[in-house]
Amino acid sequence: MRKRTFTIDCLTNKTLCLKLQSILENFIDSAFPPNGSECAQATRASLQAFNSKIATSEDNCEINTRQRPLLKTAINWYYEEVSQNEAQHQALLSLIAKKKKKIN
Repeated sequence: MRKRTFTIDCLTNKTLCLKLQSILENFIDSAFPPNGSECAQATRASLQAFNSKIATSEDNCEINTRQRPLLKTAINWYYEEVSQNEAQHQALLSLIAKKKKKIN
């Protein structure tokens, strides 16, 4: 059975993880405000739980792969609407990117 999670290295990428946490705080409130539909509230709660996990993580942070598209959307939204730091934008996208398996 395929693994349905991926890992973000918050030990060596602590600054990027903190930035991702900040972006998610803004995104959650903008895209999934309180008192939305049941589906929106479930997504909001899931993203808030993940955001808390990043905040308390000392090393690797494991995430469900279903959240990757939402994380990518949050990052892209932030760098289109709020900030223009292209280097940081690409670094965050790389942080959540699928890691290709090395073939020996």
